[in-house]
Amino acid sequence: MSQLTINNWKTTSLFIAFVTIFIVLIGWLIQGSILPINRSLGYTTQEFQFIQFWLRLAVVIGIVVPFIGLLLSLGDRQTRKIWGFYLLAIAFQIPTEILFSRLFFPSIVVIVATLYTAFRLWQLWEGQKFIGANPNKFVKIILQIVLLFWSANAIVLLTLNWPNLL
Repeated sequence: MSQLTINNWKTTSLFIAFVTIFIVLIGWLIQGSILPINRSLGYTTQEFQFIQFWLRLAVVIGIVVPFIGLLLSLGDRQTRKIWGFYLLAIAFQIPTEILFSRLFFPSIVVIVATLYTAFRLWQLWEGQKFIGANPNKFVKIILQIVLLFWSANAIVLLTLNWPNLL
């Protein structure tokens, strides 16, 4: 069987390091008024309520459901790696968003979320190729649900969040 190209220590560590450095650079450029990005999120009441709902949904579908997938995959090394590196990326994304929104400004979370969502979609897309060998059909369904959710999240980021920043 071929090797996973993204769900491994090297790729995940390099991505996390790259995003951290990139976000510091972007934050510095925005604070210096070099990049014309709004520092506040500026949501309407309805948008804010939707974002609050979406964040709760992200915790359930983006963290709890994959953790269940990990538990169901403990006997399958390849599938366990997919969920493990997925959850590792989430474990870095959340503190990164908290830290940099306090260090720089609230709207930087949209940039962090966009980068991590793209990486997560790549992780899950590649994971589909390898999860097929897992005999647990529930694990396959979990991966598809999580992939669908993060695809929808990318749409939310591009249609709701980014227009508020630009």
